[in-house]
Amino acid sequence: MSFWRLRLAALLLAALPAFTGWRPPGWSQVLIPGASLGTVLVALGANAVIGLACGPGVLGGALTVAAMMVLAVVFSGATVSCGLYWLGWAYPGGPSDFSPHYLALALNMLTVIPLAVAMVMTLPLERAETALLRSGRPVSPVRKGALMALRVFNHVTFFVIPEILEIVREERMLAPQGLGAWRRVSADLVQLGVAGICGSLQYLPLWAKEIARLPEGRSPRPTPRAARKPPR
Repeated sequence: MSFWRLRLAALLLAALPAFTGWRPPGWSQVLIPGASLGTVLVALGANAVIGLACGPGVLGGALTVAAMMVLAVVFSGATVSCGLYWLGWAYPGGPSDFSPHYLALALNMLTVIPLAVAMVMTLPLERAETALLRSGRPVSPVRKGALMALRVFNHVTFFVIPEILEIVREERMLAPQGLGAWRRVSADLVQLGVAGICGSLQYLPLWAKEIARLPEGRSPRPTPRAARKPPR
């Protein structure tokens, strides 16, 4: 069995409790509102498996992507909830009503998103794209669509996201200090979102022309052995 298959199998085993919600009965103890013992152990165990199976580099990148999504989703949702509370439209109990929900959501995202990113980075997608291009056989419209999807996915995973993370590190984004910190974080998230969308769509016209030039048609089916003519 290939090494990437072993890594994928380990990640799938670690993802079972995270994606199915299964927990042993003894793990239902609530540590703080919104975080049970099972949720914390599953999060720690899943990320430990990612680090052991894929290495610290993949773990760091996966956690960084998850943290950025947590900032965008959880903190924006908590901000809206606070606004609704102060306007008197919802959450009569205040932060005690919605804080456990967003804490559980953050823990879940820090478990599921790193697992998904690690699984995607484990799959040999670039090898599959190269094999599809070099096959030399006619390419059906379905395979052309799959090739386009693979190319966009590889570009976003291995080029767009690392470039965004490098920008965040060099520009010290998402870590403002002083007055107006939350306003700066919101502006940084908008800027990163626009940069990600533009980077993902940058080469689409070029790739579309390149893939459209491939010979279209269905791959010929192999002739049955009984129907082949014997050599003269």
